[in-house]
Amino acid sequence: MRKVIVIGPNWYGNSVENCQEGFNKNNIKSYIIKYRPFHYFEGGFPLYNFIKYLFYKLYSIYFNIKFILVSIFIKPDLIFVFKGEVILKYSILLLKKIKIKIVVWWQDNPLKYNNLLDQYRIYDEFFIFDMSYSEELIKHNVKNVTWLPCAFNKSLLTVPDKSNKIKDFDIIFAGLASDERISFFENIAKLGFKIKLMGNSFKKSKLLNDKATLLPYTTPKEIFNHYSNAKLGININQKQSITGVNCRTFELCGFGMFQLTDFRKDLISLYNIGEELVVYENMEDLANKVVYYLKNDAAREKIAVAGMARTLKDHTYQSRMKYVIEKLGLS
Repeated sequence: MRKVIVIGPNWYGNSVENCQEGFNKNNIKSYIIKYRPFHYFEGGFPLYNFIKYLFYKLYSIYFNIKFILVSIFIKPDLIFVFKGEVILKYSILLLKKIKIKIVVWWQDNPLKYNNLLDQYRIYDEFFIFDMSYSEELIKHNVKNVTWLPCAFNKSLLTVPDKSNKIKDFDIIFAGLASDERISFFENIAKLGFKIKLMGNSFKKSKLLNDKATLLPYTTPKEIFNHYSNAKLGININQKQSITGVNCRTFELCGFGMFQLTDFRKDLISLYNIGEELVVYENMEDLANKVVYYLKNDAAREKIAVAGMARTLKDHTYQSRMKYVIEKLGLS
């Protein structure tokens, strides 16, 4: 049986585990090695930043030794790196020298890590969620750039509780509470909708504290219970999504939510807009569509069902990893 090691950060989205499951469902034995993500460059005094940077470098060395030893012991056919900002160039070269194929998948802006640009070209394949970055990557001699959109783990689906069909909230949103998003939902809250927001730092808004239900992040396995208690989900892609779309796009549809999302070009290739999800252009357009679809239950439910069916058919981690396997000739 083919073997793969999946390497990635330990974070909320469970992407490493999702990729592992995707490989397992394609009859490839997979193992995971997770690392702690660092943001040593953000804020603080110079001495504090230096200490964080030093700790980060020491941790990177430790992690690379660990994953090299594990890789030599397991002898996988493939090392699948999810993001991999702690992976060192010499680790990639060593593993390739002993005939282990190694690829990377980025669901973020890969260009913000200037220290990694030189090693991107060494990967056997560079999978990216947004091909807008491909031109700049090619300028840095990254030749094998392939589009691989985000996905949904259908194993997260549970049997829904149909005993109570009443939905307590009009709108739900889960994600980081950036200043831009806080301002966005403050404007929505002023329109009088019942809103549930899940994410850190929304509480710093007095208006949202008064007019919305605010909750901390929950696990992907538990989030469906919150989604099922709202009529529609709003999705806001961050700036790194230029033409590509975030994981939330697939999560909302995968859980059977009616989704209102900001437009990104790749949506045209991924979903039938207006039939499987709905896009909005600006705040006025969003408000109008929220009002319309909250009044039209049948239209809203039809789109939610279609979006879920499309996601489970075409946009699961199992289908994404199947594409990777075939692309790399491992089937």
